[in-house]
Amino acid sequence: MTTERDASLLHRAALRSGIREKSVDVLIVEDDDDARTMMASLLATNGCLVRGVATSDMAYQSAIERVPDVVVTDLLLRGSSAGWTLAEALREEPRTRHVALIAVTGGVEPRRAVVRPFDAYLRKPVETKLLLALVRQLAMISRGSRAGTDVGR
Repeated sequence: MTTERDASLLHRAALRSGIREKSVDVLIVEDDDDARTMMASLLATNGCLVRGVATSDMAYQSAIERVPDVVVTDLLLRGSSAGWTLAEALREEPRTRHVALIAVTGGVEPRRAVVRPFDAYLRKPVETKLLLALVRQLAMISRGSRAGTDVGR
């Protein structure tokens, strides 16, 4: 299992090698350690730079410190943390307004108002090929928006 220290070392090595410019930067927000590790491993082994956190507060802070291309967040997190409030906050913040947002949810289909700020949502268990394809596709749109081309939004 990759620890946060390991991930930090990998990230620093990637920055030194210039990979950051080519890799998709993904922030995963999931309070279930196993689910977060599974998604992080999938994306990292497919060339993404991945950070994983357990709460929306941690995710917001992380996104402000280093703006990701894509945020993948569970809709229902433990405690008072919620993926949709994170999505709304990221959409309101000028530095993160362009970031692609993917909601992940179990069981019940979410209400339209809950998923409105998201670009896509997936049901648990997450189909790994679909997650990877969505992350790659939405990252291109996010990067286009960041560059001022506003592709797809």
